[in-house]
Amino acid sequence: MKKSRIAIAVILAVVLAVTCISVPTFSWFTRPQSQSGANMMLRTNNTYNVYNGYGVTVSTMGSNDSGITYETDCSAANACSGTGISIHNRKYFCSTITNNSGSVQNVSLYARTLSIPAGTNGTLALGVNGPTRSYHDYSSLTNKTYNTALNYDKRIYFQTHGVSEWESGQDIYVTFGYEYGDKTYKMNYITHDNTWGHIYYADLPYSANWLYFTVSGWQTANHGSEDWTMRSAEVSGLDNTVNSINQSKVFRILNQEDGNHNRPIQIGSVNGASIKEYYSSITLATNAEFEAATELRYQTGATVEYYSSNSGVFTVDSHGKITGVSAGTATLYTKVVGGTYGDFIQKETEINVTPNNSYVFYDVPIVRNMKIPANGTQEVYWYVINNSLTNALSYTIDEVYIGL
Repeated sequence: MKKSRIAIAVILAVVLAVTCISVPTFSWFTRPQSQSGANMMLRTNNTYNVYNGYGVTVSTMGSNDSGITYETDCSAANACSGTGISIHNRKYFCSTITNNSGSVQNVSLYARTLSIPAGTNGTLALGVNGPTRSYHDYSSLTNKTYNTALNYDKRIYFQTHGVSEWESGQDIYVTFGYEYGDKTYKMNYITHDNTWGHIYYADLPYSANWLYFTVSGWQTANHGSEDWTMRSAEVSGLDNTVNSINQSKVFRILNQEDGNHNRPIQIGSVNGASIKEYYSSITLATNAEFEAATELRYQTGATVEYYSSNSGVFTVDSHGKITGVSAGTATLYTKVVGGTYGDFIQKETEINVTPNNSYVFYDVPIVRNMKIPANGTQEVYWYVINNSLTNALSYTIDEVYIGL
């Protein structure tokens, strides 16, 4: 009987423990009642370390030229700024974070803006010595930035090959299957060749894995019935056929029928007008240069042409070298012309030219997610350094603040 009571007590204890853990309203853990305002700071034994702006302050002092003492109050606007810092020299700062909230707080330290003059100015990096260590070069970001993009279409070609039923001037369609289902495109006419007949093209997704071609109206051409001589056989296993970046594929209709009364297809290779990768946006300074051909991937045998929508913002030469002229935004047109048929594909790149006087970075992190004890303080020691080999450094830092 005693053992039974013990067993029942153990079972009840287990049930109670599971209930307390899984049900929020029946738990021995104190849980947050609100996630905003003063209630966001929980004064319990649990570790909800947050920052809500109550009772946490920061003050920043800058060093003198020797970096030995901190005697410059940086609380005023742009007070942390510096001019004429010689090569490899540093300017040191000490930010003191005071937590009077009565609860442990996790805070981050930021500079509202960091501005660096361009031209013959020195180069700036911002680092932290304590309580953590970090280093970030900001001047390396002022010269050029860019984004690349992939083109998910691949150009294929079709030739009527002199087959009379396909040479009647009817529209030609390609139907294909890919990862998002089946689709039909009307093909674009290029030209007529005395050897290969009419020539067409269409841009298919790289994931296309089968296709077939038809003449317009093939389903009703034979007295209202399907005329299979005006529909090609299906070609499957296109992953390698379509996805090759080095060459485009041409599909030629043959003047015969297969066992299903379809027109069979012969597959060949041509130098087409496909682009695999290109720049979607480029940012550079006035008078700076950028090689727009560096990340351009296109097909063997094609030629590339470049155009600027506004030569007052930037110019571009025949090799794709961009030069910033004046602040503004314009478009770079990259035109790839196929070597076999002379058709082309064109992509647009947004070109942003910045003034050649300063670069501004916003909400620059100094240190992140630092725990400040309740009713305690934490000093953060950080610096800026001139990494230039030749030029003095000037910069502007406006408002050092704390946040999440």
